[in-house]
Amino acid sequence: MYTAMLDASDGCGLDFSSLRVCITCGPAMPGATRCRYEERFGCIVLEGYGLSDPAPAARFNQPGKPRKVGSIGMPIKGVQMRVVDERGRDVPAGTPGEFQVRGHNVMKGYWNQPEATAAAIVEGWLCSGDTGFVDEDGYFYIVDRAGTPSPGVG
Repeated sequence: MYTAMLDASDGCGLDFSSLRVCITCGPAMPGATRCRYEERFGCIVLEGYGLSDPAPAARFNQPGKPRKVGSIGMPIKGVQMRVVDERGRDVPAGTPGEFQVRGHNVMKGYWNQPEATAAAIVEGWLCSGDTGFVDEDGYFYIVDRAGTPSPGVG
C-alpha cells in the first residue's frame, strides 16, 4: 500500500503536509521504501506487529524512540513478547524462534474450542506461529509469518 501511494503521488500535485505519522503492522517495511516514503511525505513511519488474538498490537516502534530498519519495535505497555525454541525455551538474542505473546490484550481462548485454546495458549503465552528474533536492545524482527488462520476462522 505504501509503495502504491508513492507511485500514485508522483507529480499529482496534492498537498500531503497534514500527514504526521503513518503506521504499519505486520512484516517490517523495506528500509529503502520507508526512507523514500518519509522523505516524500514528510512524516515518520512507525512499524509494529499484531495479530487478531492479541488485538490490536503487541510490539511497536514508538515516537521519540530510536527506530531500527527492519524491526517491528519494542513492547507496548502491558504486553510481553519473547522468542522460544520448539520446546518453548527462551532463545538468546539474535536466534530465530517462535514469537509468544502475553498481556492484557491477549484473548482468553477460542470460543467453545478447548483443544485449540490449549494448543494456542501455553502457560499463559499465546503461541503466534510467527518466526523471528529479538536483538540485544529488545527490538523484534520478523523472519517468517505463519500463513495459517487461527482455529475457528474460515
